[in-house]
Amino acid sequence: MRSACSRPRASPARAAREASHLFERACDWASASREALRAGKPLRALDLALQAGDEALADGAASSVWLDGPDVVLRMDRAPGPLDTVDRDRLALAHLGV
Repeated sequence: MRSACSRPRASPARAAREASHLFERACDWASASREALRAGKPLRALDLALQAGDEALADGAASSVWLDGPDVVLRMDRAPGPLDTVDRDRLALAHLGV
């Protein structure tokens, strides 16, 4: 029997997405990036990792971005954030395995 105060559990992806937003509000970019990856949002994770200045985390997120498919380049071009030409080149190299 459920008590009046109990709430249904959130899915793991939803919990990770909410955690990512909370970490972002706290300006903990690296933790926000890790949670965005867990939530299945690699492009957002990459953006947050770059804000954190965490190269290893950014490289991991970049690898995950390419698993989303080639349409991610179109989303990157429209996405606001710190992705510049160098970052886009790093993504291309990561996709090629260089």
